[in-house]
Amino acid sequence: MTSKTEQFNANVVLENSAPSACLNYVWIGLKFSPSSDESAPPIPPETVENMINTAHSNPSVHVRIWIDSKRLSGLQVEHLREAVKNKAAQNIEICDLRSIEAYDYHNGNLFNLEDTSPDWRDDKDSLIWRQVDCARILVCLENGFDQQYYSDTDIVGLDIRSNTIQNSITDHGVVFCGLKITNFVGFENGFFGFSKMGEPFFRTIFLKSIAAAVHEQKNGYHAYIGEIYTKYTSRGICAESIIWTPNFDGTFAHHNTQAQNEPLAKPN
Repeated sequence: MTSKTEQFNANVVLENSAPSACLNYVWIGLKFSPSSDESAPPIPPETVENMINTAHSNPSVHVRIWIDSKRLSGLQVEHLREAVKNKAAQNIEICDLRSIEAYDYHNGNLFNLEDTSPDWRDDKDSLIWRQVDCARILVCLENGFDQQYYSDTDIVGLDIRSNTIQNSITDHGVVFCGLKITNFVGFENGFFGFSKMGEPFFRTIFLKSIAAAVHEQKNGYHAYIGEIYTKYTSRGICAESIIWTPNFDGTFAHHNTQAQNEPLAKPN
């Protein structure tokens, strides 16, 4: 019996000669105990809508939404599956982070702790952001595709097959989220991608991000940026040739343990 991923790849090969590609989203709940309302949507509807719209506009790309099943109720997981099904997003797959051995059992117990800080939104080194920084890379290291991508859920207008993204992947094996301000390019980790050529680079970032999260209680951003400068820009590779500049929908990370009208802030 073939898996959904294998069947998707087979269909893409028949329809499109382009390399197979997977776009990964990650949603990790703050707490292990579900909300008092176990049927409450686990992810804000506008966020789900954006992921589905991106899947629809990238029909030859497999889209994975990664959730942590220990932090959601069974009803919440089913709610998410139904939301995807109702929008007829055939190329979306709901995946459990707990199916990845390195997430469930290893890495200093990092992913088996919950963030109890009341300042998690504003504290860029709070546990939830350290977990997300590591998980966003880990899911992309799951094999099965020629190209792997990660995107934050508030990015809109993403076209994986665009010339900007594919030229960077072809020439360098990687593409990063980048914002150009006059003559300066700032890198962010809200979006990135790599081919088989760029995979070892991201394995290095993952190990350094885990070390920072577990031993230094720091997020993975500095490990990410440091490796980009060491591997690419310090060696004369033009920063503009390895970036894609996204647009955002203005939403922020929200969990149903918060009041809906609380102002939210997203750390760098």
